[in-house]
Amino acid sequence: MGNKHSAKLRQADLDYFRHVTTFSDTEIRMSNLFLIIKSILFLFYSIETWYKCFHKDCPSGQLTSDEFKKIYAQFFPSGDSSAFAKHVFRRFDADQNQRISFREFLTALSITSKGNLEDKLNWAFGLYDTNGDGFITREEMLEIVTVKIK
Repeated sequence: MGNKHSAKLRQADLDYFRHVTTFSDTEIRMSNLFLIIKSILFLFYSIETWYKCFHKDCPSGQLTSDEFKKIYAQFFPSGDSSAFAKHVFRRFDADQNQRISFREFLTALSITSKGNLEDKLNWAFGLYDTNGDGFITREEMLEIVTVKIK
């Protein structure tokens, strides 16, 4: 019904991603959201495939903070990454509605994996500037870099 999303990427969305990201149509082919994120370091696939995978793992079309933390935790099996994941989620959630859409997801991935140096630095600065005041305090830095080891 209202929350059901098509597994096919709309042409308007594809055109949007071609315009605002550096991904080509053939740069993203993975089977689940965890593998998509992991692949950033090594491989890139078609936008349509990423879209299908995103909606396979997020049928509502929106990724919540709790879902994001579960996926992110797979990268840190021997530690508690939830505090750091909270801040990464905040950076991905561009419209600050407490959900990550596919548009926000792919846009953030484009910046962090293929953006120019200035874009990457601005994105990273925003990760550490947790209160958005344009400064990174010692407290903000410690909040981000503290990872609990099990």
